[in-house]
Amino acid sequence: MPGTQRQYSNPSIVLLGHITSVALQRSFADAVEADLLPQLGLRHIYIRIPQRAMVDYAWGYDAKNRPVRVSPGVFDAEAYGVKSTAADVIRFVQIQLDPSGLEDPMRRAVAGTHQGHFEVRGMVQGLGWEQYP
Repeated sequence: MPGTQRQYSNPSIVLLGHITSVALQRSFADAVEADLLPQLGLRHIYIRIPQRAMVDYAWGYDAKNRPVRVSPGVFDAEAYGVKSTAADVIRFVQIQLDPSGLEDPMRRAVAGTHQGHFEVRGMVQGLGWEQYP
C-alpha cells in the first residue's frame, strides 16, 4: 500500500549526485571537494584520495582475503561516498548536531537535510537522514 513503506536505493543517491553536478555544470567530485567540504571545515575528507593521503587510506579485502581498493566505475564518485579521517567524521557529526558556527547558506543547507519528507511507523525520512522517536 503506498505510503506505508520505503526502500533504500543506491541509484536514487547516484541520481541526486548526478542531477546536482548537471545543475552546477561541473563534476560531482569537484563540487564536493572544492566547494562543499571546505565550507564545512572538513579538510581530510575525499572522494578522490590525493597521493599525500594514501598512506592513511585503509585497505579493504576481497573474498580471497587479498587487499583491494574501491574500483572506479560509472558514477563511482556519486555512489561510493567519501573517505575520511576519524577527526573529520567527528567534526561532521558535530556540524549535524549544531551547525550554528557555519555561514548562513551552509547552515540552512545542513538544516534542510534534517527536514522530514516521509513518515512510516514513527520513522521520518529526511534528505539522507532517518529520524526515530
